[in-house]
Amino acid sequence: MRLESADQSFSDGCHILNDYLETAGYTDTRIYHTLSPSATESESISDIQNHTSVEDCGAILEKIYEGTCISQEASEEMLELLLGQQTVTKIPAGLPEGVEVANKTGETEESQHDAAIIFGEETDYILCVMSAEWSVSSQAVETIQTISQAVYEYLNM
Repeated sequence: MRLESADQSFSDGCHILNDYLETAGYTDTRIYHTLSPSATESESISDIQNHTSVEDCGAILEKIYEGTCISQEASEEMLELLLGQQTVTKIPAGLPEGVEVANKTGETEESQHDAAIIFGEETDYILCVMSAEWSVSSQAVETIQTISQAVYEYLNM
């Protein structure tokens, strides 16, 4: 979330986003605090963790892919941001070289997540993988890579 108005607080932004998420049907996703670590000071409106689901992530990626997330222009901007993702060690790492991927990762000490639009050779598709309670994060990352490879091969080979 980018704060572009000195007149609005982080709390205001959370309420605006959460209202949008509810109205748009993303019922499993809520924002309560900034991500950490962050380049900015941590802020929170609740002790509750931010949360989402593979269903909500998949639904928003589908709208971005179709150009219907808020508007065509907004969808294109979001897609460009996702195409510029620098963390490509999860879903993208399980794909053949040269396959275009627009993804967003997330992780904590015990979890690894990735949600992606994959522009496959035969078909485009959306893949969202969320994991939790891994004692060794590299095992979770390797599992996401394996899932990614298997899905790509099934749909595109």
